[in-house]
Amino acid sequence: MISTSSPLDSAITILIVDDSAEDRATYIRYLRSDTRHYAFLEAETLEEGIDLWRSQHPDIVLIDYFLPDGEGWELLAAMGEGDLVPKLAAIILTGHDGNEQTILQTMRLGAADYLIKKEVTAISLCNRIGQVCDHIMLTLQLKRSQDQELLIAKISLHIRQYFSLAEILNAIVQEIRNENFC
Repeated sequence: MISTSSPLDSAITILIVDDSAEDRATYIRYLRSDTRHYAFLEAETLEEGIDLWRSQHPDIVLIDYFLPDGEGWELLAAMGEGDLVPKLAAIILTGHDGNEQTILQTMRLGAADYLIKKEVTAISLCNRIGQVCDHIMLTLQLKRSQDQELLIAKISLHIRQYFSLAEILNAIVQEIRNENFC
Protein backbone atom coordinates (compact mmCIF):
# COMPACT_ATOMS: atom_id res chain seq x y z
CA MET A 1 0.00 0.00 0.00
CA ILE A 2 1.06 3.58 -0.51
CA SER A 3 2.84 5.01 2.50
CA THR A 4 2.65 8.74 3.14
CA SER A 5 6.10 8.77 4.72
CA SER A 6 8.15 7.54 1.78
CA PRO A 7 6.28 6.54 -1.37
CA LEU A 8 9.33 5.18 -3.16
CA ASP A 9 10.32 2.80 -0.36
CA SER A 10 7.28 0.56 -0.77
CA ALA A 11 5.65 -0.84 -3.87
CA ILE A 12 2.37 0.53 -5.11
CA THR A 13 -0.03 -2.38 -5.59
CA ILE A 14 -1.90 -2.40 -8.90
CA LEU A 15 -4.72 -4.82 -9.64
CA ILE A 16 -5.14 -5.46 -13.37
CA VAL A 17 -8.54 -6.91 -14.27
CA ASP A 18 -8.53 -7.91 -17.95
CA ASP A 19 -9.52 -11.12 -19.71
CA SER A 20 -6.60 -10.74 -22.13
CA ALA A 21 -3.37 -12.20 -20.72
CA GLU A 22 -1.51 -10.38 -23.50
CA ASP A 23 -2.95 -7.00 -22.47
CA ARG A 24 -2.16 -7.64 -18.80
CA ALA A 25 1.43 -8.56 -19.70
CA THR A 26 1.72 -5.40 -21.82
CA TYR A 27 0.55 -3.13 -18.99
CA ILE A 28 2.93 -4.81 -16.56
CA ARG A 29 5.81 -4.41 -19.02
CA TYR A 30 4.92 -0.73 -19.50
CA LEU A 31 4.72 -0.07 -15.78
CA ARG A 32 7.97 -1.90 -15.01
CA SER A 33 9.70 0.71 -17.19
CA ASP A 34 8.54 3.42 -14.76
CA THR A 35 10.74 4.80 -11.99
CA ARG A 36 8.13 3.97 -9.35
CA HIS A 37 7.99 0.51 -7.81
CA TYR A 38 4.86 -1.54 -8.43
CA ALA A 39 3.53 -4.88 -7.26
CA PHE A 40 0.95 -6.50 -9.53
CA LEU A 41 -2.17 -8.55 -8.96
CA GLU A 42 -3.97 -10.04 -11.95
CA ALA A 43 -7.54 -11.16 -12.55
CA GLU A 44 -9.23 -12.43 -15.72
CA THR A 45 -12.84 -11.96 -14.64
CA LEU A 46 -15.02 -9.49 -12.81
CA GLU A 47 -15.57 -11.98 -9.98
CA GLU A 48 -11.81 -12.59 -9.55
CA GLY A 49 -11.23 -8.83 -9.64
CA ILE A 50 -13.80 -8.16 -6.92
CA ASP A 51 -12.36 -10.97 -4.77
CA LEU A 52 -8.79 -9.66 -5.14
CA TRP A 53 -9.86 -6.08 -4.52
CA ARG A 54 -11.65 -7.07 -1.31
CA SER A 55 -8.89 -9.36 -0.01
CA GLN A 56 -5.73 -7.51 -1.12
CA HIS A 57 -6.81 -3.82 -1.03
CA PRO A 58 -4.69 -2.64 -3.98
CA ASP A 59 -3.80 1.03 -4.33
CA ILE A 60 -4.86 1.29 -7.98
CA VAL A 61 -7.07 -0.83 -10.23
CA LEU A 62 -6.84 -1.05 -14.03
CA ILE A 63 -10.14 -2.47 -15.28
CA ASP A 64 -11.06 -3.70 -18.74
CA TYR A 65 -14.57 -2.42 -19.45
CA PHE A 66 -15.75 -5.62 -21.15
CA LEU A 67 -15.11 -8.78 -19.12
CA PRO A 68 -16.43 -12.32 -19.71
CA ASP A 69 -18.72 -12.20 -16.67
CA GLY A 70 -19.66 -8.52 -16.57
CA GLU A 71 -18.54 -4.98 -17.20
CA GLY A 72 -15.88 -2.86 -15.53
CA TRP A 73 -18.41 -0.45 -14.06
CA GLU A 74 -19.71 -3.32 -11.91
CA LEU A 75 -16.31 -3.55 -10.21
CA LEU A 76 -16.38 0.22 -9.67
CA ALA A 77 -19.82 -0.13 -8.09
CA ALA A 78 -18.60 -2.94 -5.81
CA MET A 79 -15.56 -0.87 -4.83
CA GLY A 80 -17.79 2.05 -3.87
CA GLU A 81 -20.29 0.03 -1.80
CA GLY A 82 -20.74 1.33 1.72
CA ASP A 83 -19.17 4.70 1.00
CA LEU A 84 -21.14 7.86 0.39
CA VAL A 85 -18.26 8.96 -1.84
CA PRO A 86 -16.30 6.07 -3.36
CA LYS A 87 -12.61 6.20 -2.51
CA LEU A 88 -11.29 4.73 -5.72
CA ALA A 89 -8.14 4.88 -7.74
CA ALA A 90 -9.41 3.07 -10.82
CA ILE A 91 -8.73 3.48 -14.51
CA ILE A 92 -11.08 1.91 -17.04
CA LEU A 93 -9.51 0.45 -20.19
CA THR A 94 -11.45 -0.55 -23.27
CA GLY A 95 -10.70 -1.92 -26.69
CA HIS A 96 -13.61 0.03 -28.15
CA ASP A 97 -14.11 3.74 -28.51
CA GLY A 98 -16.41 4.54 -25.61
CA ASN A 99 -19.57 6.49 -26.08
CA GLU A 100 -20.26 9.50 -23.88
CA GLN A 101 -22.80 7.66 -21.73
CA THR A 102 -20.35 4.85 -20.90
CA ILE A 103 -17.58 7.30 -20.05
CA LEU A 104 -19.91 9.41 -17.89
CA GLN A 105 -21.21 6.31 -16.10
CA THR A 106 -17.71 5.19 -15.12
CA MET A 107 -16.70 8.68 -14.03
CA ARG A 108 -19.83 9.00 -11.87
CA LEU A 109 -18.87 5.73 -10.20
CA GLY A 110 -15.49 7.21 -9.32
CA ALA A 111 -13.09 6.14 -12.10
CA ALA A 112 -10.02 8.36 -12.28
CA ASP A 113 -9.79 7.96 -16.06
CA TYR A 114 -11.07 6.12 -19.11
CA LEU A 115 -8.45 5.00 -21.65
CA ILE A 116 -8.74 3.43 -25.10
CA LYS A 117 -6.43 0.37 -25.23
CA LYS A 118 -5.08 1.02 -28.72
CA GLU A 119 -4.00 4.52 -27.64
CA VAL A 120 -2.20 3.38 -24.46
CA THR A 121 1.60 3.62 -24.59
CA ALA A 122 4.21 2.98 -21.91
CA ILE A 123 4.63 6.72 -21.42
CA SER A 124 0.91 7.51 -21.30
CA LEU A 125 0.14 4.68 -18.86
CA CYS A 126 3.09 5.50 -16.58
CA ASN A 127 2.15 9.18 -16.62
CA ARG A 128 -1.49 8.49 -15.81
CA ILE A 129 -0.63 6.01 -13.04
CA GLY A 130 1.86 8.57 -11.68
CA GLN A 131 -0.87 11.23 -11.62
CA VAL A 132 -3.21 8.85 -9.79
CA CYS A 133 -0.44 8.03 -7.27
CA ASP A 134 0.21 11.74 -6.72
CA HIS A 135 -3.51 12.29 -6.16
CA ILE A 136 -3.60 9.43 -3.64
CA MET A 137 -0.59 10.88 -1.80
CA LEU A 138 -2.14 14.35 -1.65
CA THR A 139 -5.44 12.90 -0.44
CA LEU A 140 -3.66 10.95 2.31
CA GLN A 141 -1.65 14.02 3.34
CA LEU A 142 -4.83 16.12 3.42
CA LYS A 143 -6.57 13.50 5.56
CA ARG A 144 -3.61 13.39 7.94
CA SER A 145 -3.59 17.21 8.19
CA GLN A 146 -7.33 17.24 8.87
CA ASP A 147 -6.91 14.58 11.55
CA GLN A 148 -4.13 16.64 13.16
CA GLU A 149 -6.28 19.78 13.09
CA LEU A 150 -9.15 17.88 14.72
CA LEU A 151 -6.82 16.58 17.43
CA ILE A 152 -5.49 20.09 18.10
CA ALA A 153 -9.06 21.43 18.31
CA LYS A 154 -10.01 18.69 20.80
CA ILE A 155 -6.92 19.38 22.93
CA SER A 156 -7.67 23.12 22.87
CA LEU A 157 -11.24 22.47 23.96
CA HIS A 158 -10.04 20.29 26.84
CA ILE A 159 -7.58 22.96 27.91
CA ARG A 160 -10.32 25.63 27.83
CA GLN A 161 -12.64 23.35 29.77
CA TYR A 162 -9.91 22.68 32.31
CA PHE A 163 -9.32 26.38 32.87
CA SER A 164 -13.03 27.02 33.15
CA LEU A 165 -13.32 24.18 35.62
CA ALA A 166 -10.37 25.55 37.57
CA GLU A 167 -11.99 29.00 37.66
CA ILE A 168 -15.27 27.50 38.88
CA LEU A 169 -13.42 25.49 41.50
CA ASN A 170 -11.58 28.60 42.69
CA ALA A 171 -14.85 30.52 42.91
CA ILE A 172 -16.45 27.71 44.94
CA VAL A 173 -13.45 27.51 47.26
CA GLN A 174 -13.51 31.29 47.70
CA GLU A 175 -17.24 31.22 48.41
CA ILE A 176 -16.81 28.46 51.00
CA ARG A 177 -14.00 30.41 52.66
CA ASN A 178 -16.15 33.51 52.73
CA GLU A 179 -19.01 31.56 54.29
CA ASN A 180 -16.81 30.06 56.98
CA PHE A 181 -15.22 33.34 57.96
CA CYS A 182 -18.35 35.44 58.13
